[in-house]
Amino acid sequence: MKKRALVLVGILFLSLLLVAPANAATPYIPIHDIQYTTDSSGDSPYAGQTVITRGVVTAVDGTKSFFIQNGTGPWNGVYVYLADYSMPNDLTIGSYVEVKGYVKEYYGLTELSVDKDYGNYVSVLGTATVPDPVMLPTSEVSREQWESVLVKVENVVVTKEANKYGEWYVDDGSGSLMVMS
Repeated sequence: MKKRALVLVGILFLSLLLVAPANAATPYIPIHDIQYTTDSSGDSPYAGQTVITRGVVTAVDGTKSFFIQNGTGPWNGVYVYLADYSMPNDLTIGSYVEVKGYVKEYYGLTELSVDKDYGNYVSVLGTATVPDPVMLPTSEVSREQWESVLVKVENVVVTKEANKYGEWYVDDGSGSLMVMS
């Protein structure tokens, strides 16, 4: 009986060691790691987790969202959504920011959802050079690895005018691409 009790105490002790404390630090994860996936759904391997990352603001969409990028090339951009609409006053294109947010998939778009009520934040750390856009044919832009990455297309023809959602289409001869105003 003593031997069995000793084994149970040992198992209990080991299980306590393997459980992270409730106040464990939020991990820093590079944007590339947040975005890179081999999953056919395109979902981030960090979906459902809170992370901290850093990047340069490449675009600002009104008062509730922006894009950041760390480096050039595939998998290096991510969309940041401000759930509490608290855009920092000093945030502009070229701002170097640290973001703590919840990784989620929203209609196929990986985003960092930032809500102060959950201890999330956006902090402007300074400024940095905006990465050069990646030149792509229109047929390649919609591929998962280019999601939220600053890209450039050239020699396009508008193939469909803007609809009520501000979505319109262009083509460089390689395939159609939806663009949002």
